[in-house]
Amino acid sequence: MSLSFPVLFCPIPLHGVDFGFGPKTVDNKQNVPEPCFFVDGGLANNFPLNLFDHALPRWPTFGINLRDVDDGRHKQQVFIPCQNSGGLEEWWTRFDKKRGLGGLLSFFGLLFDTSRNWRDNLQLSVPGYRDRVVHIGLDPAREGGLNLDMPKDIIALLTDRGARAGGAILSRYSPTADYPLQPGCVVDLENQKWIRFRSFMELLEDSLLAMDESLTYSATGEPNYLQLIGKTKNTSYDMTGPQRRYAEELLEQLMSLVPSVTRAREMGHSFRTKVPKPKPELRVTPHF
Repeated sequence: MSLSFPVLFCPIPLHGVDFGFGPKTVDNKQNVPEPCFFVDGGLANNFPLNLFDHALPRWPTFGINLRDVDDGRHKQQVFIPCQNSGGLEEWWTRFDKKRGLGGLLSFFGLLFDTSRNWRDNLQLSVPGYRDRVVHIGLDPAREGGLNLDMPKDIIALLTDRGARAGGAILSRYSPTADYPLQPGCVVDLENQKWIRFRSFMELLEDSLLAMDESLTYSATGEPNYLQLIGKTKNTSYDMTGPQRRYAEELLEQLMSLVPSVTRAREMGHSFRTKVPKPKPELRVTPHF
């Protein structure tokens, strides 16, 4: 199932049915299953920390990121931000700009690497995310990756880095762990929850203001959102009478908050003031 070693591992098939345009039996009455092959999840999302997360999580999800030790960011073999301003640096990936075949292959290799990692590189700088990811630097010439025959001393070094990475997480987020916290470090469980709260509430304010602008808007004379709720029957996904009353009451309560949000923003008292940076976005995406 892994793309990391395509020569060593055979693709694993899982039969599925394409009910839209897939093949059918001779009598055209039955859909015929087709083999689908697993590929490494890194093709779509190489570090999917966001898949195990919520807007206001009850507890943080931690990540260990294996990277090139000389990637131009952090020279430490084990790194995790200790301040809210830590880990803000952008993730640049550079390629060999020399002329010739080597530079061309380096460029195309970077295209592939970008397709795997661009989303992760953006996510790793978001407040509330960057402070719960510990980075372990590897020497690609002799550690990890395709280095399948590493000697014992190299394996021991990697094991030590893994233990240090776990200790870095425990020292910040476990109240009972016997790991000393770095002096002056503010990154801990309390700080992490506060950062997530500050970020989400500012996004919630944005959503309420956007809803206020959209609910009564009609571009070409079509019913606006409030009018759609008031209809006795909708063309699809229709609601019952109690559902419509609930929708009207809920929207009324939500929109009653808009004047307070607007007033607080004008006075500089809202969650937008001194919001954690860079500001994330609240989006609707398919569930995976």
